[in-house]
Amino acid sequence: MVSSLKPDYVFEVSFEAANKIGGIYTVLRSKADKMSSYYKDGYTLIGPFNPNSAATEFHVRKPSSKTRTVFKNLEKEGIKCHYGKWLVRGKPRTILIDYYDLMYKANDLKTWLWEEYQVDSWGSGYDFDEPVVWSWCAGRVMEELYKTYKSKMIGHFHEWIAGAGLLHLKSSKVKVGTVFTTHATVLGRAAAASNIEIKDIRHPDETALEMGVQAKHLLEKATATHADVFSTVSETTGIEAKKLLGRKPDVLVLNGLNFDSFPSVEEFSIKHVKYRDDIKDFLIPYFFPYAGSNKINMKDALIFFISGRNEFNAKGLDLYIESLGLLNKKMKKVNSKKDVFAFIFVPDAVTGVPVNLLQSITLYQEIKNDVDDASKKIGKKLLAEIVNTRIPKSHGLLDDAFLYEAKKDIQSFKKRGKAPLSAFMVYDDNYIVKVLRQNGLENQPGDKVHVVFYPAYLSPADGLLSLSYYEAIMGSHFGVFPSFYDPWGYTPLETAACGVSAVTSDMTGYGKFILDQSDGKKGLFVMKREGRSHAASVKELSDLMYKYTKFTKKERIENKIEAKRLALLADWNELIKNYWEAHELALK
Repeated sequence: MVSSLKPDYVFEVSFEAANKIGGIYTVLRSKADKMSSYYKDGYTLIGPFNPNSAATEFHVRKPSSKTRTVFKNLEKEGIKCHYGKWLVRGKPRTILIDYYDLMYKANDLKTWLWEEYQVDSWGSGYDFDEPVVWSWCAGRVMEELYKTYKSKMIGHFHEWIAGAGLLHLKSSKVKVGTVFTTHATVLGRAAAASNIEIKDIRHPDETALEMGVQAKHLLEKATATHADVFSTVSETTGIEAKKLLGRKPDVLVLNGLNFDSFPSVEEFSIKHVKYRDDIKDFLIPYFFPYAGSNKINMKDALIFFISGRNEFNAKGLDLYIESLGLLNKKMKKVNSKKDVFAFIFVPDAVTGVPVNLLQSITLYQEIKNDVDDASKKIGKKLLAEIVNTRIPKSHGLLDDAFLYEAKKDIQSFKKRGKAPLSAFMVYDDNYIVKVLRQNGLENQPGDKVHVVFYPAYLSPADGLLSLSYYEAIMGSHFGVFPSFYDPWGYTPLETAACGVSAVTSDMTGYGKFILDQSDGKKGLFVMKREGRSHAASVKELSDLMYKYTKFTKKERIENKIEAKRLALLADWNELIKNYWEAHELALK
């Protein structure tokens, strides 16, 4: 039944609408179909006009005559609106704002924020000014659309970045219901980067000043205070917001996924085998040309990975690397028969692709093709021998020409030294590479844990791993996300949705969500970090990874199935109702 309080128009304002930056992009993209289905033509996203993103994600369409008139009037003010569809499932209407000609207004807008909302932005830079100008423009667009349509309208603003737009509507007394969602508080994220727990912050405004995030924190606080409805993406962030922003959320808008685009339980075992073999086709030329590679057991190899933004402490990269270091020592000590390949899918500055690696990958593919051709010839010879009632003999099965080329390939394939730590060339002072070495992870002969830092976004066309992110997940065995701070945590949810086991921590919104559904000891593991020493957390994670290496194939499959079951509890089919509740509440 449709509520009488259902708005006629919902404008969802985010800097990540058709503009991939972080996790909010996944939120908007994955629920776009559900929002469009519920609100029909009344649902529109508002984001920034980024020519690079728009070229691939946005299709220009002609707006209605009323809306076109609004856009023409706004353009006279310097606000240029691009109207069209975001090319994701549901194809929601989208307005992308080109605001660059109005950056000169930044100081005037900061003065307004100070005078009306006591947002002290003294000393702030472009990373504050740009969102303020863009989001104020979004507020102006909504103001003019409301004056034109005069209908029940909601503005749903995501993160402090969109705050100035909401505050503009309040200052201008525009009768639009407002919802503000914070996905991660500014101060919470800054504190996590310094390994400070939220509970230890006593004076938030003073701490924000000390940490250099005062302007963003105060804008976020003002937006949360003045929104008709305040929401957060998890219970964890709600507690954090109450302490740091002074307002408890009215509604929790938990993050979900659209599971129609993920493999079923029946499908993921087939996809796992395919993409696992693709990953191995990358790992073999990466590691095997170097001395000592003959000791690597590729047949029973396990593939672990971590992914996300390069927030070293907050995302648990420190814990992952230190735990892998302990795991390597333990597996060598017990002379484990298995090998672990540990990926770090974290974008970072790169300076190029190692030529040696490209050559190895190319040569490996050529060798593989030659072997496939030789195998077909051998098969025909074997068949001929058997049908002629002769016992096949090994000599004569391989052509002299093949053996000659094989000897040449062996010499070309060999390399001195050891496999690189990074699949891409990075700067000499790269911090992740430095910490890998500090923990004895150097891809030495005899190691049981072999690491690959992959500091670029995964793409089927990158010429190296040549897989999309979800394909790489499906080919792996275990996702590791031991975050110190993560308001929700999409990475373990996406991993489980792909039918792969994962571990997260009890300091994430998703980790707490899982603990409400299970004991966190199967499928989706939840390790304890809250109120615990770093050393204890490292040991727990290392022990868990070692335990995973000891699982039988049957046990791994059971964990995959349980991970998938738990992931399905975060389906947008159910969680989207929280958004509708927030919008109806705002109309009241």
